[in-house]
Amino acid sequence: LSSKFITFVNEKGKKLWRIDQAKSISSVSYTPDEKLIALAVPDLNQIEIWDLEEKKAVKTILLNEVKKNLSQLSFDATGKLLAFIHGESGEKQIFVLDIESEAVVLRFKYPRAKYASESIDIRQMIWHPDGKSVAVLVEVSGHKNPDNIQSNDFIEVYPIP
Repeated sequence: LSSKFITFVNEKGKKLWRIDQAKSISSVSYTPDEKLIALAVPDLNQIEIWDLEEKKAVKTILLNEVKKNLSQLSFDATGKLLAFIHGESGEKQIFVLDIESEAVVLRFKYPRAKYASESIDIRQMIWHPDGKSVAVLVEVSGHKNPDNIQSNDFIEVYPIP
């Protein structure tokens, strides 16, 4: 799913203001203090950071390593690191970006499937509240589980130094 705008409304549903984009927004994430919002704009290979009090973009981060398919933005508890997923199904990667320096501080490339009939996909990602790790729900499909376990899905936890 994607959209070219985000509308902010009050508790009664009245429109307060709107962010419009020329290209689609694929993901959003608030900082924990709710002062900033990050927007993923995959067609432009960028993340925009908006100040919600000023109602304007305060930073645009061009992601040279990332080409489209940008999803699941997620700020850590400090609001200084932003994790996101990039890539096609079966070849997704997890990036952790330092917002201030705009540097990719960590990159986890998920291994390819073991079998030709198997597909591996990252379904969800979430920060631990202490900001020291990211948990990832991985879905494995297309391969019969040899141990007759109901699901091939699993969760991995990646440490953040």
